Amino acid sequence: MQEVPIDLYELPERASDGVSDLLFNPKNDRELLASSWDGSVRLYQVQTRSKIDHWTLENSVPVLSCAWYDGKDGICGSVDGSVRLLRRGGTHSILGTHSAGVRRVCTSQKTNCIYSGSWDRSVSVWDLRVGPKHKVESIDNLDGKVFAMCLSEANARPSLLVVGTSTMQICIFDTRELSRGPISIKPSPLKHQTRCLAPFPNGMGFAISSIEGRIAIEYFDQAHNIAPDTTDAILDGVGGTPANLKYAFKCHRDNQGIVYPVNALAFHPLGSFASGGTDKRVNMWDPFAKRRLCQLPDPFPSSISALSFSPNGSYLAIASSYNFEQGEFHPSHTAQPPDQIFIHTPLPYQVTPKQLTTTNTPPSSTSSSI
Repeated sequence: MQEVPIDLYELPERASDGVSDLLFNPKNDRELLASSWDGSVRLYQVQTRSKIDHWTLENSVPVLSCAWYDGKDGICGSVDGSVRLLRRGGTHSILGTHSAGVRRVCTSQKTNCIYSGSWDRSVSVWDLRVGPKHKVESIDNLDGKVFAMCLSEANARPSLLVVGTSTMQICIFDTRELSRGPISIKPSPLKHQTRCLAPFPNGMGFAISSIEGRIAIEYFDQAHNIAPDTTDAILDGVGGTPANLKYAFKCHRDNQGIVYPVNALAFHPLGSFASGGTDKRVNMWDPFAKRRLCQLPDPFPSSISALSFSPNGSYLAIASSYNFEQGEFHPSHTAQPPDQIFIHTPLPYQVTPKQLTTTNTPPSSTSSSI
C-alpha cells in the first residue's frame, strides 16, 4: 500500500498516565477534551496547539470518559463511580454517583440530559436544569456491566441509546421512553468482548468493535422507528434493507497473524469512520462501499486508545497511549513511549465515501476491499 504524507502534530503537556477518552466540542471545532488515568481532564485549543484548562480529581482517581455539556462545560466519569461537572477555570463538582466505576458518559444535544453508564450494571440520566445530584431517570439491572455506550441523535430521527454489556449483549433504548425498557436486546454481532460503539452521523445505525480485531456495521430497523431513507445522500444507490446491509469484517491484524483489539471508533460527518487499534494503526473506512479508504502511514508510538473527529471533520484527534495489554509489570512496560495526543488534518480522499466522491479520489493503491 502506498503511503501518503499527513499533516500531524502533537498537543503539549502530556498526561502522566493513559489517555482514556477524547471528544471535540460539538459547538467549537477547535476545542478538545481529553481524560486520563492520571485523574485529570485537559482542555486543548487545537488550532493554537495549547492547553487552555485543566481539572484534577481528588486522590488522582482515574477518569474513564469525558463529554461536553452545552458546549461550555465538561462532564467526566471516573473509577470511583462519580459523575462530575467540569466548570471553566479548573473547578469541578459531583453531579451524581454510581456504586461502581463509570465507564462512559455522553450528553444529548437535543435535551442537554447527561447519560452515565457504569460497571454497576446501570445507566443514569442527569438533568442540571432540575438541579445538581438529581437523577431524573435510570436503567437498572442490565444483564452485565456497561462496557460501551453511545447516543444516536440526528435531526428528525428519534434519539436512541445503545449500550454494550460485559455479557455480549447490545441493548437499544428510546430516550423518550426509558422507563419502558429496551426496544431491542440482542447478542453482539461479534464473538468477543465489546470494546467500542459509535453512532452514524445520520442516525441510521452504529459501528461496534471488539478485542478480536473485528468491526461490525449495524443498522436500526423499523422496530426502532427508523427506516432506510432513500433520499439520504450517503445511502443513495446503496439499496437494501437494514437486515441485509449489516456486516462484519476483520481488521487491525498483521502479516504474522497477530490479532489486535480495536479500541476506538469515530465517524466523520460525511459518513466514513476511523478505527484505532492496539497495532498502533489508524484506518479510514467507507462503511457503505465496504472499503478501506486509507491507513495513516507509519505506526504511532503506542496503542491507539481514543479517536475523535471535530464536528466539521477538519480535525481528527488521536490518542497514542499504552492500554496495558501486556500488564502493569511486564518488562517492556518501562520502555513504553509517553502518552501522547496527535491532531491530524484529513485530506478529502481519506474521509470521502465513494457515493460522495467527485474529485480528490485517492490513488488506487490506498484503498482495499473489506
